[in-house]
Order: sequence, then structure tokens, then C-alpha cells
Amino acid sequence: MNNKAKELEAKTQDAYSASRYGSQWVNCAELLLTARFSEAEAEEVLRSKIMRYSADGATRQTKHAYFMAFAADLAREYVEIKENAVQWVAEFNVKLKG
Repeated sequence: MNNKAKELEAKTQDAYSASRYGSQWVNCAELLLTARFSEAEAEEVLRSKIMRYSADGATRQTKHAYFMAFAADLAREYVEIKENAVQWVAEFNVKLKG
């Protein structure tokens, strides 16, 4: 496991969808970093609604009748992420400038 992915996982544990992914959250961080998102871009994606959307499309049901999201669910949404990445980064940069 990539150390940067572990750091990003820890930094984003308070993200809205983190609990839906559980132990898969670090795999999502690694997936984004491997796809050449910068750390700031990956953090923005992890904190974005795309994580909720991909979790909502999860297909693996847990014993509690609730669908656990996996990095594979995020990968399925990768095309949409890639298409929106430039916009997200621009919005993120505006937030940073305040």
C-alpha cells in the first residue's frame, strides 16, 4: 500500500462517504493516486459527491441489508470523474483562495 494513500485516507476519514467504504477507503485513495490525480485532486474527489454516487451504485450487500462500497465501485465511475476533474480542481482552487 502506498504511504501517500494511507496519509490521504487518514486525512479524509471525516468525508461524508468514508463510512460507506470502510476499509476500502484507502483503496479508493490509492486508485485515484495511481490514476495520476495529485494529492489535492484526490482529496477533492474523496470529499465529493462522486463518492456518494458510486457508493449508491454498490452491488455488494452486507448482512445489514446495506450495500458496502468498494474501490471497484469508484473505478466504475472513473470516466465521470475524469471528465469532471478539471472543473473540480478549478472549484477547489477557488476555495483555497477564499
